[in-house]
Amino acid sequence: MKKTKKKKTNWVHEEFSEISLGDSRLDARFIKTTELLSQRPSESINRAIEDAADKKAAYRLFNNDKFTSEKVFSVHQKRTMERMENHKVVLSIHDTSFLNYDGHEATDGLGSIGGPSSENHAQGLVFHAGMGVTESGLALGLQSLQVWARPEDGIGDREKNCPLEEKESYRWIIGMREAKKLYGPDTQMIYIADRESDMFEIFLEAKKINCDVIIRSKHDRMIIGNDYYLSWHLDRLTNAGTLQVEDPKNKRIANVEVVYSKIAFNDPKEVKAKHLARKDIDRVELYVVEVKEVDPPEGIEGLHWRLLTSLPVNSHDDAIKIVSY
Repeated sequence: MKKTKKKKTNWVHEEFSEISLGDSRLDARFIKTTELLSQRPSESINRAIEDAADKKAAYRLFNNDKFTSEKVFSVHQKRTMERMENHKVVLSIHDTSFLNYDGHEATDGLGSIGGPSSENHAQGLVFHAGMGVTESGLALGLQSLQVWARPEDGIGDREKNCPLEEKESYRWIIGMREAKKLYGPDTQMIYIADRESDMFEIFLEAKKINCDVIIRSKHDRMIIGNDYYLSWHLDRLTNAGTLQVEDPKNKRIANVEVVYSKIAFNDPKEVKAKHLARKDIDRVELYVVEVKEVDPPEGIEGLHWRLLTSLPVNSHDDAIKIVSY
């Protein structure tokens, strides 16, 4: 039993041996508190720590001005970077979550976590992170971390005409930049994100900082060539083969058809403003892999993904690799 406990907590000392909160007693308290919380990570502080003295000490730690999330995260980032050095390819997976504290009515600093048009403005925080993961799926650590509070009445339509840097969607670019800082010259970065990150600026940023991307497509763009839309183009491609894909939501294996193609498109805002796809307008060249379930079971929506990537896709095997990522 003692060996199991030691094994569980040793990682805390290894991960945070360089923590410096400005007071050695705080450093020691942080290590012990983290050990206690790590043994029951799904519980609240009050339930995870049984001893009254340790519980009181934990709350004092988090209330101390010398304790900041930046100090803790910077140490973890360094360890993450060290683990990444041992791999030629590290996937950088980004997503947004919501921390719901609607029951904490007396807590200051919370904002709405409802949708733009939601009347139910539950209170909480927005949490956006990027995680480094090996090709086999082993998590190496968080690469980037952003936490913020929206206005209490939500974001509404405020963002539509804002500069990109003032929009919430800018978090995708910030996360990409922060993650890139952890990559050495011998490790390839592949940035992976879902449909919400599908914006033209993310592809320009990836090219600028020299990282690869796989983004699930949200927009049916006009692609360069014969002025046709992406969906029209994909519908006319020849099936390149079939593939079995796990559908964890419905606990099943789906049989899908795969097509792929190289495409290019302009910045849609500039095209709309200038009414012509001139040569001086920003453009990106990518590959697209479409995965589509032809005959889904009755009552289940068929899988359908369009994946935009900077990685070359010239064969069925290349397409399968993109899907697996």
